[in-house]
Amino acid sequence: NDKNDKNDKNDKNDKNDKKSNLSKTEEQKINTKNTQKKKVSLNELRKLKKAEKDKKEDSIPPVNFKKWNVFPFVSADYFGALNHKSSNNYSFNYGVKISYSLTEKVAFRIGVNKLNLKFTFMDRDNKFEQKIEYLEIPVDFKQTLFNKKISMDLIAGFSYLHLFNQSIYAKDGSDVSNSFQENSNVSIHIGLGFSTKIFKSLNFNIEPMFKYHFNPTQNQLKSQTFQISIISGFEYKF
Repeated sequence: NDKNDKNDKNDKNDKNDKKSNLSKTEEQKINTKNTQKKKVSLNELRKLKKAEKDKKEDSIPPVNFKKWNVFPFVSADYFGALNHKSSNNYSFNYGVKISYSLTEKVAFRIGVNKLNLKFTFMDRDNKFEQKIEYLEIPVDFKQTLFNKKISMDLIAGFSYLHLFNQSIYAKDGSDVSNSFQENSNVSIHIGLGFSTKIFKSLNFNIEPMFKYHFNPTQNQLKSQTFQISIISGFEYKF
């Protein structure tokens, strides 16, 4: 009887061990399944979040920027020569430019302005004052370099200078203009533009510019002329 009881106990223990082993195996399987489910659910969650983000980005309307600008301005101009000394070179002028933005950073611009230039030069101990009046038609491109509280642009282009009038007077007051036939001219220019916003559609602009005139100015010295201009004004965007 004692032997039988022992055998029964052993059988029960074996069964319990098998059951515990089975339960452990099943628990491991369940845990593995749960882990896999978690992985799947995390992946699905990531995919859903990415899909929602893409949907939001697609639903954001494109940024609309105002393409047309009008820029009335005044300018302080220095008119000098590369091949001789001169003095009394400063004048003030005015005009207007209209630009069209091809992109948010590139704009095409054309304008018109009245340009009165003058300087005084010496020839053979005689002093002469020359004045030239042009109608300038500038054409240029603006490339935005950075756009923050104060934006900066690179500006480059050319101008057609239609001659209105020219005069050369000697120190004694005699007019020697008839001795020299001035013509219309062409210039190239390069400069920088600085702009700050005043109101929603209104900016204040300052543009320092260097301009080189291709044809020599007609006088005793055949002046190879250039301009340094400071342009400023309010630009309205629409």
